[in-house]
Amino acid sequence: MNEETKLTPFQFSCLVFIFIISSSTLLVPKLSATFAKQDAWIATILSLIIGVFIVKLYILICCKHPSKNLIEINEIVFGKFISTIISSILLLYTVIITAGLLRQLGDFLLVTLLSETPIEVIGFILILLITYIAFNGLNVLAMATEIIIPFVAVTLIMLFIFYIPNVEINNILPMFEASNGEVLKATLVTLCYPYLDLIIFMLLIPLIKKDEKTSNEFIYSTIIGGLVIIIFTFFCLTILRPGFTVNANYPVYVVTEKINIGNFIQRIEALVGILWVSSLIIKITICFLAVLTAFKSITKIKDISPFIYPSSVICFVLSLFLFPNIVYFNQETIIHLWPPLLIIIGFLYPSILLATIYIKDYLNKNKTSYTPKKAN
Repeated sequence: MNEETKLTPFQFSCLVFIFIISSSTLLVPKLSATFAKQDAWIATILSLIIGVFIVKLYILICCKHPSKNLIEINEIVFGKFISTIISSILLLYTVIITAGLLRQLGDFLLVTLLSETPIEVIGFILILLITYIAFNGLNVLAMATEIIIPFVAVTLIMLFIFYIPNVEINNILPMFEASNGEVLKATLVTLCYPYLDLIIFMLLIPLIKKDEKTSNEFIYSTIIGGLVIIIFTFFCLTILRPGFTVNANYPVYVVTEKINIGNFIQRIEALVGILWVSSLIIKITICFLAVLTAFKSITKIKDISPFIYPSSVICFVLSLFLFPNIVYFNQETIIHLWPPLLIIIGFLYPSILLATIYIKDYLNKNKTSYTPKKAN
């Protein structure tokens, strides 16, 4: 795995943007509408605001130890024994996330494009591709992302323009009907996908060039990605209605099927499929590289290349056995199982970590400033 060349701030921002919009644009409209119904767009706005503060939390931690990844920071702050436990949990978390995303992409291809192909075959082909990219390293993935990002931007703008003729504002009326509890639930679930997932990048932070632009790029790309999610959620609610948005497996894909401009521009959902497949492959590869980096930091192994194939096999097998079908994945995993895990890993744990860092810095500062008087 090539780790020689570090990413530029712009390459990093491209990866963050693709990471945010990939699976989240497929999940968030359905999830937020499940709880907040026609007020789901409110939940997406609130989750973006909170998500920016979450990103700032990650930045503060990284600024304290800019040359270390999250596993190495754990060892510095908590000591070897406690850090090994926490880091092992983080490793398990990254493996499960990678397997879940692999299954999500496989299900998306199965439902939309390859309905006659066994899920095992789809997953096997995908993991081979991801393994090949992993051998080349994060910098090659970042350069590829930098190349495709203009096409992604043009496709998104084109979609938003084509959606507008189908918008029915009455579908989200009356506004503010959902209770505070329902909006809060929708906000928490939306916060999990994708903002709390961004902790994955803290495992890869030593591979990124640090300067005054890096922190700003992280925040800006998060905001832009969040705005894309808000817009997609709004279009799903206004075009499909909240009820259909909840019942559809991939409401954004269904909305795209409804595009028909003058009986000439239509049936462009295949283009959207290519967009989401490519972006999801990038996100899964980022998570897979985080798995390898976490394993390398825990075991202190210098060359991780021999472990890439076994790690890919583990992720592939878990994607089939942990998530037996799309209904279980969408109803149990996404709504009930992952949110508590993501809140603990993505918010509570880094909050405790940052608080511990500040406490230790404060104690060390007082210790060094205290100089006992010499006896006469």
